[in-house]
Amino acid sequence: MGTEMNVMRFKNLQSAWQGINEYLFLEPHRIEKMGGGLYGTEFISYNNMVIIDKAIMNPDFDFGLKLGYNYKKWSMLVNNYVDVRYLEMLRAEINTRKNKKAKSYNYSFHFSNLHGGGKDCLVSMIFTKRIGIEEPVVNFIIRTSEVTKRLLFDFLLVQRIIEYVYGDNKAQVHFFAPSFYITAESFVMYNNIKSIHKILEERRAGKKNHWWQDKVLNVFDKYYNHPDPDSVIYRVSRRSIMQIQKNEDGLPRSGVVSCKAKSMVLIPKTIEFPDDVISKTQQKAYLKTL
Repeated sequence: MGTEMNVMRFKNLQSAWQGINEYLFLEPHRIEKMGGGLYGTEFISYNNMVIIDKAIMNPDFDFGLKLGYNYKKWSMLVNNYVDVRYLEMLRAEINTRKNKKAKSYNYSFHFSNLHGGGKDCLVSMIFTKRIGIEEPVVNFIIRTSEVTKRLLFDFLLVQRIIEYVYGDNKAQVHFFAPSFYITAESFVMYNNIKSIHKILEERRAGKKNHWWQDKVLNVFDKYYNHPDPDSVIYRVSRRSIMQIQKNEDGLPRSGVVSCKAKSMVLIPKTIEFPDDVISKTQQKAYLKTL
């Protein structure tokens, strides 16, 4: 028990994120047979290998309106995990091998976790060229991941790093996670992608729900109909409530603004300040006008 590898395959990063979310919600019996299941608030799957054919996602996916993210969170992710000088050296090495038409290579990029905020959840990426295969394979290895809120953000980082190294996103990704999980309190936000009641109804085909699925639906119904989100003590729960409840314009009650994938870059373009913008205070004021 617990030694079998869970292998899945998807066409791109976004469909992988959706598929993993739905696997953790729709396949609790299988996950339990493979040694996973509920631990505290987390429903965990162990020994996961996910093959992703293309390192791309929808550039118009809105992390703000769907999941409550903002650009500051993206900057924190990049600054915590990516040593750009190290990445530049890796890119130079790979370009040298490409120019020499190397039939194979293996180079590793280790995530930094400079500020400790990431808790070493992202471990490394291994860039490989395999004999007889034109497109490279990038192995993405993590310690663990909360899937609904976090994993797609990490996948976007993987895409941006691949684009930086290769100049495009034409690489297959092999994603290895010793464990990943969802919680009922956060998974309810997946309803902003697909109706969780509907996807369960389509899969169930008249069968009785697993107790984990009932728990998720009960949390969703409670949050969706909560009369006073501001009274909720726990921030993670309040965030989910404010994301799935909508205002009269159909936008999340959280007030989070649009934050699309295409606007989040790995290395921002250098800002050229006007000649009369000299001091740090002037520069900060100027940046707020952009």
